[in-house]
Order: sequence, then C-alpha cells, then structure tokens
Amino acid sequence: MHGAFDAVVVTIGALSWIEDLWRYFERVAACLRPGGRVFVREMHPATMMFAAPGEPGFDEAQPARIASSYFHTEPWVETNGVGYLSDGTYESMPFTSFPFTLADLFGAMIGNGLRIERFKEYGKDISGLFGPLDGRGLPLSMVVVARKE
Repeated sequence: MHGAFDAVVVTIGALSWIEDLWRYFERVAACLRPGGRVFVREMHPATMMFAAPGEPGFDEAQPARIASSYFHTEPWVETNGVGYLSDGTYESMPFTSFPFTLADLFGAMIGNGLRIERFKEYGKDISGLFGPLDGRGLPLSMVVVARKE
C-alpha cells in the first residue's frame, strides 16, 4: 500500500484507540502519495478533561467541571460500552482508550512529513458524549488537514 492513496480520512473517536500516534501517522504518511492529504474530524483532546454523563466524576450541575488533567498519560480501561453505538450504556468487555494532546497529534503528523494546512476547533460535541458542554465556549471537536510533503 506504500504510496497508493491520495487521501486518508480519520473520523470521530478513532484516535483514542491508537496507542502510538507517531507510528500510526508514520504508516499513514507511507500510504499517501506525495501531495496526498490526511483529513481528521475528531473529538478535541480537551474533552478528555471532562467526565461524560454516567462516568465517575460527572456532575450534572457542573458538567464543565474538570475531572482529569489535559496531560493525563495513563490509558483508560472501561467496561461501560460504547454509548454512541447503542444510544446508551451497557456492560461490555474491557476496552482501552489512549489520551493524547494537540502537541502529540501535531508532533506525530509533522514528524512524519505531513504539513498541517488547516486546523479548526469547534464548540460542538460530535461524539454524543459531551452534549451538556455544547455552546459553553469549550473546544469539543476539531478538523485537521495535512498534506504529505
């Protein structure tokens, strides 16, 4: 697949499943032709500072209360299901999510020859997990477009 693609699309929630963003974007860059682009439409990493409804630390009266450091490095292991798949929570097999910062993301992209052409942050929750935070002036989602040099 080396150099076979003009575009790679990364959609909501995908990056939290990736333990090593550097290696992931190394592979993405290898798959792209020169001039090819990667499009990322993802939850903003700042959302991981907040607890979602049903999670420990969620406070309905203060949904924007910080529950975790932006610089949290330990993975989260959960068994509360993936709510956006079922429109609710359920007991699931354990699954692991990996936190990342914008510096982690941008460093992995730039370090692997992907030049960031566009970055835009939005105050809209696209995950369905942080609806109580919509419109409160917080970065909840983002778009990143980068081109292989």
